[in-house]
Amino acid sequence: MWDPEHKSHTLELSDEELVVEQTEALLGTVLGLPPAFTREGEKTKYFEIIVLKNRGGIFIGWVDANIFSYFPQRELKAGIGQYSGTWAMDSYSGAKGHVGKWSKYFHRKLKKGDSVGCALDCTNRTISYYINGQSCGIAFSDLPSSTLFYPAVSLKFAKTRIRGCFGGPGQCFKFPPPVDFVPCSTGSLEQLKEEEITAALNQQWNAKNSVLFVALPAEALSHVLRFFSATELATLFRVCRVLKSLSSSEHLWRTALKREFQLDTSHMDSQSPIRRFQIRYNWNVGNYRLSKQKYSCNSSVYSLQFDDKELICGTYGKVVSFNIATPTLSRCIYLEGEILDVKFHGSTLICGSSSGKISVLDRNSFKIRRTIHAHTSDVESIDFFATGPASHKLISGSWDNSILCVDIETGKPIHRFSHAHTNPITSVQYMDISGNSIVSGSYDSTAKIWDLNSGTAVLCLDKIHSRTINCLKYQGNILATGSADRTVKLSDIRKLSSNNLMWM
Repeated sequence: MWDPEHKSHTLELSDEELVVEQTEALLGTVLGLPPAFTREGEKTKYFEIIVLKNRGGIFIGWVDANIFSYFPQRELKAGIGQYSGTWAMDSYSGAKGHVGKWSKYFHRKLKKGDSVGCALDCTNRTISYYINGQSCGIAFSDLPSSTLFYPAVSLKFAKTRIRGCFGGPGQCFKFPPPVDFVPCSTGSLEQLKEEEITAALNQQWNAKNSVLFVALPAEALSHVLRFFSATELATLFRVCRVLKSLSSSEHLWRTALKREFQLDTSHMDSQSPIRRFQIRYNWNVGNYRLSKQKYSCNSSVYSLQFDDKELICGTYGKVVSFNIATPTLSRCIYLEGEILDVKFHGSTLICGSSSGKISVLDRNSFKIRRTIHAHTSDVESIDFFATGPASHKLISGSWDNSILCVDIETGKPIHRFSHAHTNPITSVQYMDISGNSIVSGSYDSTAKIWDLNSGTAVLCLDKIHSRTINCLKYQGNILATGSADRTVKLSDIRKLSSNNLMWM
């Protein structure tokens, strides 16, 4: 079935959470359950989509556990197929896409009543599609191994409607699954061999012959986690990617909070139970402070910068400026997407957006000087100098895993590192005023130092953190990195070793 806890707010589910309808002219995504697991010997999984109304832009495919862990808290604005960790087929154009790269796959637009079968071969790690029971061939191969994959659909236009079929009780496929493929619902907890699960759980841990908890079938793990407390789920969330994905289930959190705190969780749609648990815990231990000033932005604030006179904030669809002293709204400009980073020096204001665009503005007039089409995904971080040899050069890091150095005045690229990291980039910064060296941090838990003259990475710090590097700051030969593993580390880049790492 489609998971009501992992869907965009513009989508509506009906008919036992099998029918999905887009209610607005925005692209929305929904993920399905249960997941499939790519490893040797796993059953190959299949689900079917019936087109009830196609107004264009139905994207069908799979997403990995990384996407499942942060969606919908972080929306997939461009839909599946556009991001790392997503694979999709466009029912309107017949193209297949992964990481924003699309190519022709089949040759006709799907119409009302058509069936799209999506098959994941967990052993051979391939994805294939079937139109009205006829194979279109393998669309994607060499998928990551030992990874959870979730069925997914993105709908682009209002009133577009589809029905999903996962082979559960009362669900009949319009066309039967191909030979050797089984419905996605196959392998639920009730169908697993009880003795196999018990034997795995009762294995003794030792250095020579250990059985990992995460090696159990996903359905078994999901059942076990139902008995965890909210505190235990929060701890499990930090163990590894597989357990993070499973312990992120809104259903698990609702069950745990209802059991422990006697909370009515039926109305918790606007705020996730995980966040409510965090707020309640912080309140109980006194881990909060009251703000002295309030600057109302009417939507989520993603980035900000200020000086002694002005506070500039990036929100959803606009950049706003406040007078520090009053505080009152002084100026506002509307831009596309979430404004994830803002930087200003002197009269130049630069904004990075989830649309992949960078806007260069005149800070005094709040008018756009230039729009740079920099990336294919979210621009997460930007940096530039106001003066000096690098004053005309802007660097940006993106969710498309690339770093771009661009001329602010002309908008032309100077350097592009297309695959700078294996996962989205969270932070970039110039290391010296000459603008020849930059440093970047990423979701792949590494920090890299780049030489812009040679266009290569001269140093990779790949063992300083166990999880995402969320932020970094370089100053005086010291690189400070803050991570999701709850540590801040200071590294002297002149003599990197374990003795030069300072824990905070």
